[in-house]
Amino acid sequence: MIHGLYYGDKPLPPATNPKMVGKYNMKCKSGGGGRWDQVLEYRVWVRTDDDLYFKSYANYLDAHEEATKLQTKDDVEYVHVVVLIKQNWQVWWESGKIVFNDEETITEWQPEWLLDARQISLLSQEEVKKLSWIDYHALYI
Repeated sequence: MIHGLYYGDKPLPPATNPKMVGKYNMKCKSGGGGRWDQVLEYRVWVRTDDDLYFKSYANYLDAHEEATKLQTKDDVEYVHVVVLIKQNWQVWWESGKIVFNDEETITEWQPEWLLDARQISLLSQEEVKKLSWIDYHALYI
């Protein structure tokens, strides 16, 4: 169940810098990276009969309310809420070991992924390097 600033009963963080909301490039990566450092904005993607665009919001509540309103319009084919995040580094498990990418990225995620990656996002690279496969994946439960 999605409501308010929450996904289910868990809170979703607001944008780190509300003054920057709406100023980020439309082009970005999608998914991946296993962790996040900052929430930049929530986006409501809208596809109409002849257009594709998004609107930006500083918190999940406003984005969700806008998406709910837009879904009732006749010319709207598709409405989807995503969160734009900044990752100072990414991590994933590959061939029995943890792999890092130190490249800073801007990425769109499903809002609920913030909750899945919250625990690992609190760790440093050195702390993550010490994790076993079981410990790594346990952080997502």
